[in-house]
Amino acid sequence: MAAFPGGEALAGLLQPGNGETVDDPILDSEVSFKPKASSSAHSPSEDDQAAIQFVNQLKSQFSKEEFERVLHILQTLADDKSKIDLLINHLNIKQS
Repeated sequence: MAAFPGGEALAGLLQPGNGETVDDPILDSEVSFKPKASSSAHSPSEDDQAAIQFVNQLKSQFSKEEFERVLHILQTLADDKSKIDLLINHLNIKQS
């Protein structure tokens, strides 16, 4: 630092041995994070509760394999809504 013009003035500040010691302790610290609690996460809405109850009722009416097939049918109808009328007509379901 002393080799640069004006560096002599800064050399004493930046280099050790200028008579000053720095005793700033470095503290170890720990930080933890947790997700923010939301009120909806603790209690399902009425719609969610009704949906859970509906699915549980469906599960109780079918075997595991039948339930999986019913879910497959529902997914197929969700993917292609034009098949709803086809299925209703095919099964001769009376619409109210």
